[in-house]
Formats: sequence, structure tokens, C-alpha cells
Amino acid sequence: MSSYSSYGTRSQNRGFTIDGFMDTLKCNYTPSVVAYIRSVYTLMGISLFFVGLGSYVAVKAMFMAGSLMGGLLSFLCVLGIVIMPATKENLKTRVGLLFATSFFMGHGMWPLIMDAIMVDPAIVITCLLGTSVVFIAFSLAALTARPGSYLYLGHSILYILTIMSITVLTQLLIGLPGRWVFTIYPYISLGVSCAFVLYDTQMIAAKAMLGSRDIVMDAALLVIDFVEIFRFLLKIMTNNKKSEKKRDE
Repeated sequence: MSSYSSYGTRSQNRGFTIDGFMDTLKCNYTPSVVAYIRSVYTLMGISLFFVGLGSYVAVKAMFMAGSLMGGLLSFLCVLGIVIMPATKENLKTRVGLLFATSFFMGHGMWPLIMDAIMVDPAIVITCLLGTSVVFIAFSLAALTARPGSYLYLGHSILYILTIMSITVLTQLLIGLPGRWVFTIYPYISLGVSCAFVLYDTQMIAAKAMLGSRDIVMDAALLVIDFVEIFRFLLKIMTNNKKSEKKRDE
């Protein structure tokens, strides 16, 4: 029996522990890959601070609130990260672009956050906690599973996104298949976002094992996954709370 299999049996018997998680990482990946993954998540955590800062500035200071400029700047910053070569000389610039991207991503969620606050301010905190739990759970699942076991999700995710895009487009253009599309869309999108966490996490680790390491791009992918989960979860909970209030009236 392989070391991974034997560890898997022991971990099932004793449940999840931090030491057990680290042992699994050491069984699955080399020390350099483990250190790289730790660095990616550290940079992601700092970037999430800027996401929160962007949302706070939009909500409290009303800076460019309701403007499309934030979304445009976020897109340009991401484009800069993609185009700029991942070299040591460009590292500080690309990290700065990542922080700017995160700030404007948070700023761009102003309409959703304000809508949720108008319905029930507690929804925002609940969604933030829920997103954190979901993201951590799926990240742990990806890192403790057999390396590469979730990479097959890439094809399935692309297929689902294609079908959903076509369905939404036909509904907007010709009114088919029905308004129910917009009801289920946030739920399917939430599931896809969770699947992206599994896929992106294992893809980052797989590329690192092959020597392809771009800490800024990898952290950006995880930030986008986190924000997308939060965004769709916030949309779902806000809509459900609105429906609940209508029933009570």
C-alpha cells in the first residue's frame, strides 16, 4: 500500500487535524511545492484585504459608486498581470496590479452589497463567513486529495458555462426557455464557482510540480474564486430574504 493510501486510512480514523493536513501535503507534494502553495495563499489573503477595502470605500465613502470605471480598471489591471512577463524584475509591479485588481473587484460589488444591506445588513456578514467556510473546505479537499484527481472538472465546468451562457442569451433575445433561468442561474453559478476552487487549486499545485510558478497569477485565480462564491451566495441570500419578506406581508 502506498504512503498516501496508508495515511488516508489513518486520517479517516482520527478525523481532520492540522498535523494530519500537513502530513498529507508532504505525502502529496515536495517541500518546495508546499512552500510555494503557502506563499500563494498568503498573497491571496493580503489581496482579499484590498477586496474588502474596495467594498468599504464604495459603500461608506461612495467613491465612484455606481460607476463602471471600477470594473473597467479591474479588467485593465488583470490584463496587465496577464500580459506582463512573470519575472523577478516585474514582481513588485505585478503584485501592485493584483492589489489594484482586488480593490476594484471589491468596489464593483457595490450594487450587490448595497442591495443586501437595504434588505438585511446581517446578510453581508453571513455570506462572508459562509464564503470563507466553503472556500477553506474546498481548498482543503483539493489539497488533501490525490494530486490531479480534480483536473477533469475543467471540461465539465466549460460545458456547464457554455450551456448556461447560451440559455441566458436565448432568454434575453427571444424569451425562451423562461424566466426560471434567472432563478436557477445563481445556484448553478455558485456550484461552478466551488468547482473552480477544486480545479484551480490542483492546477496551481500541478503546475508548481512541473516548475511553472507564477505566484501573482495563481493568487489572482484564487481571489476571483473567492469573490465569485461570495457574489453568488450574496445574491441568493438577498433574493431569498426578499421572498421571505414578501410572504410575511
